[in-house]
Amino acid sequence: MKKFENSKLLTHTIVFSFFILFVTSCEKKKNVSLAQTYYKMSMLELSETDISEHNYKRALLNIEKALKQNVKPEFLALKATLLFNLGHYDESEQSFKDAMNETKEDHVKAEILNNYACLLAQKKQPEKALKIWQDLEHSKDYLTPEVAYVNEGKFWYDQQNHLKAKECFQRATNLAPEYLDAHYYLSLAAYQLKDTPTAKNEIKTVLFLEPEHKEAQKLSQSINKQHKNNKTQS
Repeated sequence: MKKFENSKLLTHTIVFSFFILFVTSCEKKKNVSLAQTYYKMSMLELSETDISEHNYKRALLNIEKALKQNVKPEFLALKATLLFNLGHYDESEQSFKDAMNETKEDHVKAEILNNYACLLAQKKQPEKALKIWQDLEHSKDYLTPEVAYVNEGKFWYDQQNHLKAKECFQRATNLAPEYLDAHYYLSLAAYQLKDTPTAKNEIKTVLFLEPEHKEAQKLSQSINKQHKNNKTQS
């Protein structure tokens, strides 16, 4: 009889333990699902046509809720990017580092590195940023090297080295012919170099891809003036 009672108690304990494991497993799945929902809500805030500071703050609030449920590299990277856009550079840098530490996937780390380099450039560490972009341009793990070329081009443009900037933007358009920003900045660099034919051709491409691009419309007017001046001088 005593033996039977012990066996019954053991069976009850096993069932109870299984119940705890089952509940824990369900709770974990619930947390992952909830985290993904908050992540999507955060991304939704960034899908607006005109993103304001209010959108960034709401997106940050949602991604912080997501991180409380589940820590994922892409959540940390988004948090870092939002902090960067809100001007909280030190907090952003820490989040970028946390994101890179969390991920084991090289292609994800490469994407995070590109955004981290943008932060470094903003924090007046352009040489470090440039080194990252140049590495990414030739990295097998970075799936969008054209973005690294555009970022490097912006670096050289800021340094008033318009020729190097133009070369970078040209490489970007060669890799991604529909990359709007690459065409716009190539036109801008060509305009500064008084390479009017290239500037004209590139700005036409931008306005074909996005007719309402206001900066491109202004640049197009400047290029047309430059073209007229060139004709007058010749």
